[in-house]
Order: sequence, then C-alpha cells, then structure tokens
Amino acid sequence: MYRANSNRTGYYKTLGIKQLNGIKWKFRQSNTVSNWIPGWNWGVTSNNDMVCVSNPGGNIYGLSSQTGQQLWKHKLEKSNEPIYPVIAGNTIYLSYRRLDYSAIDEYLLAIDLSSGQKKWEFKLPLNLKTFTFDYALTSSSPAFFNDVIYIGGGNGCLYAINALSGELIWSFKTTKNKPLTAPAVSKDVVAVYSSDGNLYVVDILSGEQKWKFEIGSLSSLPSSLPIVPMIDEEKIYVIDDGNILHALDIQTGKSRWSFTLNNQPLTIPAVSQGILCVGSKDNILHGLNADSAEQVWEFKLDKFSQWSNLTVDNQSLYIGTQGSLQALDLSTGEHLWQFDIPMQDRWFLDSQMLLYGLLNQMINITAGSTKDLETFTEPVINNKTIYVGCSNGYLYALN
Repeated sequence: MYRANSNRTGYYKTLGIKQLNGIKWKFRQSNTVSNWIPGWNWGVTSNNDMVCVSNPGGNIYGLSSQTGQQLWKHKLEKSNEPIYPVIAGNTIYLSYRRLDYSAIDEYLLAIDLSSGQKKWEFKLPLNLKTFTFDYALTSSSPAFFNDVIYIGGGNGCLYAINALSGELIWSFKTTKNKPLTAPAVSKDVVAVYSSDGNLYVVDILSGEQKWKFEIGSLSSLPSSLPIVPMIDEEKIYVIDDGNILHALDIQTGKSRWSFTLNNQPLTIPAVSQGILCVGSKDNILHGLNADSAEQVWEFKLDKFSQWSNLTVDNQSLYIGTQGSLQALDLSTGEHLWQFDIPMQDRWFLDSQMLLYGLLNQMINITAGSTKDLETFTEPVINNKTIYVGCSNGYLYALN
C-alpha cells in the first residue's frame, strides 16, 4: 500500500535490516524502454508470499517474494501512468487512468492475487476530455480498511467502495471539481487533500464532513511525489504551501503544534515509535518528537535533487536517493548502511539506456548536478526484506 498502510505513516510493522547482507534477488522490467522510463515511478507492494510491482507502461507483475520469479503479468488497457497497488487478502486493488484520444477515465480495479485475473472494476465518474494542470499533478492510490476501499477521484469526489463486490457505499463531494490525492484512513475518519487547497476530514461510516483545514495550492508544494495526509493516533499531519508541517487534532482540526525550517520545503513525513522523520530541501533529515516537534536528531545527506518518500520500521529509517538506498537508526539518526547500484546494472552499460542516459546526464550537468542518473523509489519492507525499485528498470530484494 502506498505509504505502507491506510494511515499513510510510512511505517511497516515488521523487522527491517539493521545490517545489510546484500541482494537476495533482482527482477528487471520489460526491455521496452518506453515501459520503464522514468522507472522511479513504479509502485511496489508485498505480503509474505508475493511482491506486486507496477510500471508507467501499465504493466502489473506478480512475483514470488522468495525468488523474484514472475508468476503472472496483467496489462492495463491504454494506461501509462504510475500505479501504487494494495494487497489485501487474496486481492490486489489499484486505481489507474485510461487514456484515450476522446476522453480520460479513472478506474478502481480488483485483481486476483494468485492468477492476475480481473475480479471487478469500478469506473469513477470523471469523463475528463483534456488534462488540466491540477489533474496532471495529482494522483490517488486506494486505501483498504475493514473490507472497504477508499479512493479520491479527479472530479473532486471521495469514494467508499465495498472491497468484495465493487459496489459504491458512499461518496463525498468537495467544494470544487478539483482532483483529490490518496486518502488516509483511521477507525473514525477519512482525510484527503484536494487541489482546491483544503484538507477534508469526513466520518468513515457516513461520509459526512467533520471539518476542513486550508493548506493552499498543491501545485506549489515541493514534491513531485503524490502528496498525502498522515494519521497517527489522535493527530493528522499535513504540510501546507508555506512549507509548515502541522499536527492537527483528529477530532477538531485544531493545531497541536507546527514545525518549519526557515521556509525550507519539506518531504512527506514518516512516524514510528514516537519519532517523526521528515526531510528538508537543504538535504537534512530530521527526527522529531511526535508529540512536541522537539528535535531528537538530524542527519546531513549529500546534495541530491531527488529523494524517495521516507519509510520506517521499528528500528530504522530508509530513503532512496540518486544512486543509493540509505538506512539510519530511528532513535539516534546514526547512519547504518548504504546500498549502491551494482556496476553491471548501470545505465552506461545498457545499450537500450545509453542514448537516454547520455541526454539526461548532459541535462543534469548543465543544471549543475553531477549525481547519478538512476534514482531509487520508496522502499517497501516485509519479513526482514527490503524491496526497492530503481530507474534503471530493476527491482531489488535486499536482506
């Protein structure tokens, strides 16, 4: 699930890797270059037996978590957008956009985990004729909670859908026909960002609005990654367009505390064991007390122009950057280990990637960056294994 769980905390309730041994297996997407550029957009989810990955070419792969062997492949019709699937029981749920010359449609799809075959499909009533700026910048990923799927639509509606039958339970209409991002879900409420500049919080059973909070324009927020709210216990964490991180009371929407770093753009946070982790544009990772926002530790990264979202387990923090995946101790911020792209997997040794790589490396150098072209995605953690995709077209399983 995108951001690890329905709360969108980035927290995996599992043991991660304090000491890296190496690559357990690796899987490469299709050799068709158009199917995996930019590869850093692909989504990953897993359970104990299966790893499901998607790429911008519209392919969904079912892989063995033990060997990386491809068990099945599901091709989405007329879709080339990044997808973040969700595994719940024996079903994969995902949302995608079907792009046609005459219209753009949105769908929620349920796929059998064992076979890769479609179970049901729900069409979100969008009927958009052309891409708008807000729509191009905003995407949603489903959240699964108590046999219900929650998904934000491009038409400004939040939907609750029966996960077994694909039937609509309720829908909530925001104030404008602006696209919504991925919702965060707790036992009482559903929270979702809208491109109209507001965070909406609705009752999970009725879909009625409880309160809203102004965050400003999503398009001015500092990340090209899907923006989401985060729910942890009795707080909802949001970042506004003034680069301020707010902890809001889940029942009232009133601020408990706020955090800013001289207007430095901030990453989507992750939280575990009372430590809230957030990155800033000056390439510093911060560990904060989740109740007070007091700084516990900070760690200075090399200067990277691209980061993945942060993920955490009970002991460690993980972040994908250009050329490497890095792990820090959650309690102290101490650097634990770093995984670098194997030399044989680099773009300049791949004939299909060579021209693309040269052109992009020239653009990077012109822009003043000499960092690696390849970038790691948001890591996924399960049963002492980390699954992480890279823009070189590989998915790595690390242990």
